[in-house]
Formats: sequence, structure tokens, C-alpha cells
Amino acid sequence: MYIDMISYEQIISNYTEELEEDTKLDIMSMSEVQQRLPANKHKWVGRLIRHKFELNKLYAQKRDAIQLLAEQIATSNPVKISEVKAKAVAERSNGIHEYDTQIHDLKITIEYLEKVERILSAMSFDIKGLIEIVRLETT
Repeated sequence: MYIDMISYEQIISNYTEELEEDTKLDIMSMSEVQQRLPANKHKWVGRLIRHKFELNKLYAQKRDAIQLLAEQIATSNPVKISEVKAKAVAERSNGIHEYDTQIHDLKITIEYLEKVERILSAMSFDIKGLIEIVRLETT
């Protein structure tokens, strides 16, 4: 079973701190931030995709664990149980609930990263607006 207790709460906290650095924007750092923006978008989208792959693997591991547990339930029971009933019992086991918890936490992490990607996409408009403000103040 996959059950590696990754703290997605800690991952999001670390991402938040890092994002704060990546999105600092003021008049003095405007050019530097604009030049780093494509690389920052790439970094955050890469993380998003890696977590989506991780979610797919977790779903596959959960499916395999249910199948294995259902087979064990069906063969260890002296009374013949249907495959559907064995799977239903397997899905209610503690090990499978741990998968559900990790899937839920990973979905929240993915949602967070999708919002980060939108923030970074909007930053180019923020930079453009800041440039316009500077231009108006200097003329």
C-alpha cells in the first residue's frame, strides 16, 4: 500500500512561502520579476502536473488495493461471497480510507496549484498596470 504520510498541509505552506517570493512586485524589481515570470510559470505548472500524475498513481494503487483485498475477503470466507460484495467490504476497510484521505488532500493541493497558475498568468497584467502607473507619474 502507498500509505506514506506526506503532509500536504506542510507542502502547501512551503509553496505559499515560495510563491510569496516569486510574486513580490514593486517598482524597483519590476523588470526582474517580468524576466523571471516565464520560468516561474514553468516551475509552478510543472509542480501541478507532477501532483496530477501522483493523483493518478494514487487512484491506481487504491484500485489495486481494493481488488487485492476483495480477493482475500472472497477466498478467506467459508461462505461464497459475490465479487461485488467483497469489493464493497474492501472499500470500507481502514487501509482504503487512508487512500481516500490522501486523495482528498492531494486534490486540495492540485486546486491550490491551479489557482497559483492563474495568479502567475494575471501577473503580466499587473506588471503592465504598474508600468503604466510609473509612466503616468513620470510624465
